[in-house]
Amino acid sequence: MPPFHRNFSLPNHCRLQLAPLTIPISGGAFGGNRGVRPVPPEKGVFPLDHMHLCDLEKKEYLNCLKSAGHKSEGCRHLSKKYLECRMENAIAGI
Repeated sequence: MPPFHRNFSLPNHCRLQLAPLTIPISGGAFGGNRGVRPVPPEKGVFPLDHMHLCDLEKKEYLNCLKSAGHKSEGCRHLSKKYLECRMENAIAGI
């Protein structure tokens, strides 16, 4: 005879209770919604610097990004300087 009979069952206090596995279906395998395509902003939402008031700050920031391998951490001070220039000249879009 086998050690456990086929109709043998454990008492309720000895059974392992497992929570049901839930998988979110709203996102993809790595997050985000795969079914919705991104929509670009409307034209004119971010005002352009037509008068070139902040060109120097913009060029400094872009050169820093280029030399840093497009990693923005080391260029944050220049990004802040560029955004401050836009705010001072009322072209920040806020």
